[in-house]
Amino acid sequence: LNLFIEKLSDGLLLKKSIREFNFLKKEDYKNNQEYNEAVTKLVSSIELLPPNNDIEKGNIEKYWRVSYVTDDLKKWQKFLQFVESPTNNEIRIYINKSFNQFISNEKKIREFAKEDINAKIDDALENYKMEISRKLIYLTEQAQIARKLNFAKSNLLQLGNNKNDNTIVTTNISGQPYYMRGYEVIEKEIELIKLRENKKAFTPNLAKLEQELRQIKSNKTLKRIETLFNATPILNSDDFYAAKFLTEKTTFKRLNKKKNDITTLILAGLLGALFGAIYILASNAAQSRK
Repeated sequence: LNLFIEKLSDGLLLKKSIREFNFLKKEDYKNNQEYNEAVTKLVSSIELLPPNNDIEKGNIEKYWRVSYVTDDLKKWQKFLQFVESPTNNEIRIYINKSFNQFISNEKKIREFAKEDINAKIDDALENYKMEISRKLIYLTEQAQIARKLNFAKSNLLQLGNNKNDNTIVTTNISGQPYYMRGYEVIEKEIELIKLRENKKAFTPNLAKLEQELRQIKSNKTLKRIETLFNATPILNSDDFYAAKFLTEKTTFKRLNKKKNDITTLILAGLLGALFGAIYILASNAAQSRK
């Protein structure tokens, strides 16, 4: 309804309809300028009156109303019916275009979101490669040190001498260099790292990023909205309307009533004088025959 009122208020559609409907005959004006000025003046004389729910401001009115002064009521009602169709059609086209633009924008936003996540995934994988490269260098050095010191097994665990019945207390010496794990363990760790085929499984935060990507791809909200929209009358001009003119609800009020009454009296006087003259002429003719 708001779109319907806005479309009428801007005046462009009304001017176009006045010309197409031939509401004002172009031949009645000297030139195009006079005709266009008359069309503009006519449009400016059409008032759109909003609903009124406050009795203090006048009669209660539930609907928007169109106010226009005319001496041809039927022509005016036909004109309103003529305007109704193109107004609704332009609104239908506008809504359809706006909706499609909205869907297009939302799809672009989703594509941007996917691009951002894919970029983060690439960064995570690249960071993993650099971290692993640094780690392998470090482990290789630690393995070489362990071999040099002949630490084949882990030396991080020391067995304490404190015994209580059958309990042996094992103490972990923290803060010890990595090579004290022993070159066998370190070299095995290097081997396993190099044999990794699924590097994604070891990449930090990658699982969370991939989950976010899957959620975007599997989101069917836009598709469902399109399905619902396509089921509305907006796609079919024959079924859609934003608003209608209830011409059968038109109320009329005679303007310049006093002037009309005087005109009626003058006409009655003239007709009376005419009939009087005819009567006199008829009487004279009858007397002449006698």
